[in-house]
Amino acid sequence: MGKKFKALMAYLRSFKKDEIEFSWVWTDGDGDPEWNWGHKPVPIIDSLYDIVIEIASSHLDELFDLTKNCYSETERYDIVLKFYPKKSKAIFQLYYEDYDKNNTTQEYTQELDQNNTYVKRLKNLFDSEDIEFCKAYYSGNYDDGEINSINCDGKELSYNMGQNRRIIEDVLYNVLERGFGGWEIDDGSNGYIEINNNLEVHIEHDWTQYEFYKCDDEIEITEEKLN
Repeated sequence: MGKKFKALMAYLRSFKKDEIEFSWVWTDGDGDPEWNWGHKPVPIIDSLYDIVIEIASSHLDELFDLTKNCYSETERYDIVLKFYPKKSKAIFQLYYEDYDKNNTTQEYTQELDQNNTYVKRLKNLFDSEDIEFCKAYYSGNYDDGEINSINCDGKELSYNMGQNRRIIEDVLYNVLERGFGGWEIDDGSNGYIEINNNLEVHIEHDWTQYEFYKCDDEIEITEEKLN
């Protein structure tokens, strides 16, 4: 393997780059990584790319053992093999996918149009039931989403309340779509909606975003270590 590594390094030096990174996205539980579908940062013939795969695959168990406490909630990982041609070495690393730690909450406020038919029904319900304030939580992804719970004046509005819940939901879904259209597609979103008897609406909304974060441990690979 040492001779193969040396030949690969000689080829990679021809690009005159300090760092050349190959990578493969892998989902835990889906078997081995699809090595032939990885990211190739430079043109490379099959025989040399086979050496890249051989180096990565032969060190994969060791990498997973080193990073066993590095866990992805989504079970998605980025396997990265970085070559440093000028230093004749490679670094094998693992990145894990997680919710974006820097994601920020967005807000939306609106005063409802009292001439709207659905808003009129909501106002009549609020007045007849003496409701001052409702708060609803929602979430969705991959083209499916729903309002998970509605709480009015401190009391849970259950699904068996039928017509009353539907009147509130009709307005909430409309406002949500207006404020954050597409809230239920792709990775989706979550948040809550507040609405009061004055027909003022406030939404606190978080788009679900993911990032890859580097695991602490890594493996250094050199020709000498492969001999």
